[in-house]
Amino acid sequence: MEPEGENHMTWRSVARTILQVIPDRTVVPVLSGPLRGAWWVKGSGNASYWLGTYEAKKQRAFFRSLHEADIVFDIGAHAGFYTLLASRAVGIRGKIVAFEPLPRNLAFLKRHCELNHCGNVKIIEAAVSDRSGTAYFDTKEDSFSGLMADKTTDVQVKTTSLDDFISVMKCPVPNVIKIDVEGAESAVLHGATNTIRTGRPILFIAIHTDANRAECQTMLVGFGYDVVALDGFPLAETSEILATPKR
Repeated sequence: MEPEGENHMTWRSVARTILQVIPDRTVVPVLSGPLRGAWWVKGSGNASYWLGTYEAKKQRAFFRSLHEADIVFDIGAHAGFYTLLASRAVGIRGKIVAFEPLPRNLAFLKRHCELNHCGNVKIIEAAVSDRSGTAYFDTKEDSFSGLMADKTTDVQVKTTSLDDFISVMKCPVPNVIKIDVEGAESAVLHGATNTIRTGRPILFIAIHTDANRAECQTMLVGFGYDVVALDGFPLAETSEILATPKR
């Protein structure tokens, strides 16, 4: 049983203090949450990953949405926190496809999958958008904020739309899709029209701009989905959307 209340806060504070002196490449166990006990490279992200508190409400809702043998797409997988959650939830009969374009994140993503023996994960080294090809990519100053951009950088990445990927790879349509792509979320939906209309997956979408929020919500309603906010804000202000197909 996990600690609760004031004792829980003390336990987390002690753990954070101890681990601050441990080198970033050290492998540590995730300390709480649905991913508790999984192995994680300390320096691959902020402390909330290995504390197990990262996006706590969203990760629990995501984990609860998954079932044995599900197909899951993790779009913008970063270092693999949600990939590992999905791998644990769907079991050996399930499959996770993790899309990530940045080399630094890919290295951690692959390492985490190796550490946790995730034989049900396939990693795709590409960004997901509304079309397949290549795009310029702004890597920003940290590993969380990279995004597709106009020609203001020399960095180029491969891109794919979900409809193209499923058609070319003969991949089953996913049951659940998580999207966190720093402002390209509406482009991902435009490139997944057939996938969404035919497969009716559950969608977890991180929203990064007002324009994308409005466009994504309009598209999802048009696809016949119920849209709710996961972060407690009104839909007009939310940065975390959960979209489920109407029955």
